[in-house]
Amino acid sequence: MIKRLIALFVIFCTFSCATVSSLPEVTPEDLKRTGANINKALDVNIVEFNPGINSDPKKNEIAGIWPELRRSESRIFADKLKKSFENTNKFGDVNIVSSNKFLSDVVVTGKILESNGEDLILQVSATDSTGKKFIKDKKYSHRTNEYFFRDLRNKDKDPFDPVYDSITLDVMKYLQNEDLDKIQKITELRFANDLNSDYFKDSLTKNRRNTYDLNFIPDESDPTYIKAKNVKIQDNIFKREMQDTYSVFLDSLEEGYVEWRKAAFTISKQKREAEAAANAAAVAGILIAVAGAAASADSYDGYSYDYGQDLTGTLAMAAGAALIYQSTQDRAEANRLSDTITEISKSFDAEVAPKVIEFEGVTLSVEGSISDQFDEWQKIMKTYYDKSLSEGRDIVIKS
Repeated sequence: MIKRLIALFVIFCTFSCATVSSLPEVTPEDLKRTGANINKALDVNIVEFNPGINSDPKKNEIAGIWPELRRSESRIFADKLKKSFENTNKFGDVNIVSSNKFLSDVVVTGKILESNGEDLILQVSATDSTGKKFIKDKKYSHRTNEYFFRDLRNKDKDPFDPVYDSITLDVMKYLQNEDLDKIQKITELRFANDLNSDYFKDSLTKNRRNTYDLNFIPDESDPTYIKAKNVKIQDNIFKREMQDTYSVFLDSLEEGYVEWRKAAFTISKQKREAEAAANAAAVAGILIAVAGAAASADSYDGYSYDYGQDLTGTLAMAAGAALIYQSTQDRAEANRLSDTITEISKSFDAEVAPKVIEFEGVTLSVEGSISDQFDEWQKIMKTYYDKSLSEGRDIVIKS
């Protein structure tokens, strides 16, 4: 009986104490080796991550999610991934954008599933301009530890670099086997088609899988094609300049966010360990108490009385009761720690409230206005393109 209960306890611990899987380190050699087969510098758009905020404020509180903090992290993580791509020196323009509707050779999107200072879990997808989704809702998770923060060699490193580098490596592994010239040309023609669908509608075909293929490539000397390519160049310039806007916002967060993450790491780790101890103690206490009761009951079979077995059963029940009590103490500690991390997040939440900044002489609010700015730029491009065609002149656009 007791052996069976112990076996059940072991099984419980095996499953209930499961941890977030940590990604193996992606070395510079891994990236260099994969990048050696990439002979074309493609442009990449990294869309601000979906912050994973619940519509119900109470659910956010329970999950320890503070909307302003998560919205900031949606851009912080996008920026970390952008730097990972740039560090390979294998890509062209790598830009953070507000939506996946903006064209690029490769578009990366994602959602924050967990971010508490100790664990980071991102769900990521990546699509090339042909429409092929080569990474589909893949989860990248990593758990850091106290040794990372103690090691002076990690001073300028991010504890979750393995997440960003793993995403970059997966994109590079895909691209090394693809026709990169074709991807670039399809990007160019899709952009031209968005500006002038009547003229460029036959340049691409779309198959049943909703992916694009080349059909008719306009002559390089075609003035309408040249004007479309000129607008594409200006679009690239605009996106580059918008990166300065992101940088101003992110630089203002850097010091405060690093301190928050260090504090959150300690509390998250303690909270997780307290919850695990509470669960284990509760189950152990119940199992031992049941085993003790069984042993005590078996001490008398109607004919003889086994004092030793009865004493063992009584002691087991007492031990079980002690473990159950301990579990309530651990759970109280876990709740206290949960409240503490919530307070830290809440104080940081106030620090990262929307910032008003100057961009090209226009006052913008980073929160909620970057997307509007991108949308307005799309309208400006179309207006200037149409105007240049009607007036028969070249396009010069200042974003």
